[in-house]
This record gives sequence, C-alpha cells and structure tokens, in this order.
Amino acid sequence: MKTQKAWKKYRHSLYLLYLPIFLLGFCLLEKYEAPYYTDIYCRFDSYIPFCEIFVIPYLLWFPFVIGGVAFFLILSFRVSSVKYDFVRFAFFLIVGLTICLAAYVIWPSSLHLRPAHYPRDNVFTTLCGIIQGIDPPVNVCPSMHVYTSLTLLYCLWDSSYLTPGKTPAHEPMAERPEKRHWRLLLRYGSLILTILIVLSTLFIRQHSVVDVIIALILSLLLYPLAGWFGRRFGTV
Repeated sequence: MKTQKAWKKYRHSLYLLYLPIFLLGFCLLEKYEAPYYTDIYCRFDSYIPFCEIFVIPYLLWFPFVIGGVAFFLILSFRVSSVKYDFVRFAFFLIVGLTICLAAYVIWPSSLHLRPAHYPRDNVFTTLCGIIQGIDPPVNVCPSMHVYTSLTLLYCLWDSSYLTPGKTPAHEPMAERPEKRHWRLLLRYGSLILTILIVLSTLFIRQHSVVDVIIALILSLLLYPLAGWFGRRFGTV
C-alpha cells in the first residue's frame, strides 16, 4: 500500500528522464555539420542594435527554466493541484524541444548577424564573446531560449496555486493573505524576465526575429494540447 501511494505521488517526476535524452541529442547536433544551412534573416533584424547589457537576461534564462522545473516538481509533491502544472510544463518541454531538434535536422538553419567586432570593450561584451564562442550560430530556428521561456511563463500564469483567490480551499496555504504577495511577485516577475529574455536573444545577436516568431507560434500551437495533457495525466 505504501509503495502504491509513493508511486502515485512521485511517478510524474519520471518525465525528467527526457532531459538527458534531449541533452544528448542536442550535443550530437552541435557537432554535426549539415551539408547546407538556411540563413535566417529578415529586414527587421537590421534595425535592432547590438546591446551587450542584454547578456544579463540572456544568462538568467538558465536559472529561470531550471528553477521553474524545480519549483513545480518540488511543490507538486505537497500540493496536488501543482501536479497539473508540472505535467503540463513537462509536455511543453518534451514535445516542443523534440520538434525543435527535428527542425534542426530537417531544416538546418544558421545565423550571420553576430558582429565581427564588438563596438565596446567591457565585461558584458566579454560575456557575449564567451557565449558566442561556445554556441555556434547554427540550429537557431526556432529559438529554444524563447520557446522554453514562453512556455514556463504560460504555466506560471495559468497555475491556480499562483493565482490569488483561485487556490483550492483544501490545499496548504490556500487562503493565507500573506502568501499572495510572493505569488504576485513571482507571476509579474516572470513576465518581465520573459520579455527581457526574448529581447536579449535579439539584442546580443543570438537569434533573428524569425526565430522568435516561430518559437512563439510553436508555443501557442502546443498551448491547448499541453493543457489537455496536464488535465489527462496530471490530475490522476
């Protein structure tokens, strides 16, 4: 009986097994040289100036997404309604990132927007140089940076647990007024950070406007499917 209860409580964490599979696939693609690449560019890219300070929100993407996964996972063990949020976000990651990898294989893309020489010499341009030295300008469309940030934002904003007044009454901390402030801070803070992350991909020349738009479209197309998947497998 205890084993069955433990399995029911923790089984949704098995979705995390996808992460090493994804990382392996991504690393293999980074080493693979396609016979041709499609240069991603639109005229709006030429109007966007290089602004190295946006490297800060670009780097904040890493703790934002990892923290989002950890937040939903840990909280889902205590609050049953958050299991839906975690499973929904897991669907977004598994399906969306798999589509991104498939797109990179079927339609190899590249970018030629990075400056040959930075206009300034400071700590931010140094960070840009390190990032762009590690991350080659290929496999860019759609932008994973943008896609994952948007999907995490959707899940945070749609979460009943983080929406004041919508938390089920039987859940822990459901009606504690002092908890509303940090929930509002998390919701609106994630909105601002997501906007900055999306802009950062453009201002430090990591992505084209095309990459951003396609990532946005992909996230919106998967939005209803992720909701259905969360209700189907995250509430049992």
